[in-house]
Amino acid sequence: MKVNEYESVFFFGEKITLKGWIEKFGLKNEKEDFFSDGVHPSKLTYQTWAQDVANKVFDNKTIRNALQQ
Repeated sequence: MKVNEYESVFFFGEKITLKGWIEKFGLKNEKEDFFSDGVHPSKLTYQTWAQDVANKVFDNKTIRNALQQ
């Protein structure tokens, strides 16, 4: 089954790019700062990703209303 076939399941299909995050959140970081060892995500990456998802959740009227019940 596909995600859109389930009720109350949401998929945010926006392509993530580091340049996009840097611009979206007004970060002063370099692309390298998003990797702890050149390959694996850094703390900055996880924090930015969490902020991005949280914004999408709270901007979604259906999810926001469900959370307020």
